Amino acid sequence: SGAMTALEPPLASLGPESRLPLIDIALPALRQLDAETATRFLDIVKRLAAADEKTTLFEFTLQKILQHHLGRTTAESRQPAKYYAIRALLPETTILLSALAHAGNGAADRAQQAFAIGVRRLSLGSQPVSFLPREGWDLAAVDAALDKFALAAPGVKRLILRAGAECIATDGTVTRDEAELLRAVADTLDCPMPPFGGAAANT
Repeated sequence: SGAMTALEPPLASLGPESRLPLIDIALPALRQLDAETATRFLDIVKRLAAADEKTTLFEFTLQKILQHHLGRTTAESRQPAKYYAIRALLPETTILLSALAHAGNGAADRAQQAFAIGVRRLSLGSQPVSFLPREGWDLAAVDAALDKFALAAPGVKRLILRAGAECIATDGTVTRDEAELLRAVADTLDCPMPPFGGAAANT
């Protein structure tokens, strides 16, 4: 359409740091979609993300945010909590914290350090929690973990999100990949994004 053509130059000039703010601007209008249109829209987004046979971290984040905010429109009902202790979700928590640690740290040793700090927030005592190498998880595993976290009690959800926030803020800098992935977590758990102190998601 002519409107979309007119929008292309200003949108192209925006940097990646504008991606989440633009989604937030669009969400109020998207929530007005009827159930059938919302379902069709989500399907288009999913097919576009899969078009090159590779889902990027941002495409994953975008899909999780949209699924959360349009879910009520598409008749997805809230399910009662099934998990009341973090120990019942340790495999999934390991996947998420490993993914967050890798998102902001290229070096494996730094990623492992970030993971350990996130785990410390869980107060598990001597319970062993093993860091997963980059080949030990993928976005499908993160997706399945988030869907399971969505069935946790509110206190468990907040604990998972705080552990994730500490994991990514360990080096004083929150990268764009880290911030976008944590946003996917926050939206899936229906929790507000935690503060990061002075860290900025600008890299």
